[in-house]
Amino acid sequence: MLFIDTPLIYKELLFNKIRRGNRILILDYNKDYNNIFDNIDIIKNLNIEIHVVNVKKNKIEELYKIAKEKEYNKIEFHSYDIFEIDENIKYNNIIFFNIFCKFKDEEIEKLLEKSKLLLKNINSSNLIFINNIITKYNQYIYHPFSYIRDYFCDNCVYITDMYDKLRNNGLYVIDSYRLFTFNIPTYPIEFFSVICTIR
Repeated sequence: MLFIDTPLIYKELLFNKIRRGNRILILDYNKDYNNIFDNIDIIKNLNIEIHVVNVKKNKIEELYKIAKEKEYNKIEFHSYDIFEIDENIKYNNIIFFNIFCKFKDEEIEKLLEKSKLLLKNINSSNLIFINNIITKYNQYIYHPFSYIRDYFCDNCVYITDMYDKLRNNGLYVIDSYRLFTFNIPTYPIEFFSVICTIR
């Protein structure tokens, strides 16, 4: 997507939301995997284990080479998707990038059901959603950019629609955090981190 600043998003997440020693699963459908390395010092300091799935096969060797250069061996890249993951391996956090923009409701439901099986501890594990959101309905529905935005970026989701989808899938929002705003005149696209637990 044209507007998303993935290195900044990772930095905000790591500083504010991820605990030391956690195991994290990342589904980055923007394919910005190598931006993880822009924050490698924070990752090392937190001693977190990262697994990234749905990575293009031709990128994996290059990404491991970067990890080796950065001298950190707790980042793994996998070409398989989330439905092929071994359910015996559990994660403290699962991070999704823009699933509400890229997938239909029934596909989101399947992703979330599988994700729930991968959480280490229902009471203390989180699903984290990074999504571009429109917060003002008049801007969302009537602005001319709404008719052309698909050519420039992923289709934005209106904030109440996203919360409805979370609630309908049995998720409880425990924190919502604005990461940054990309301003098109009179049409701010907000990037949010929304942290959920299972009800």
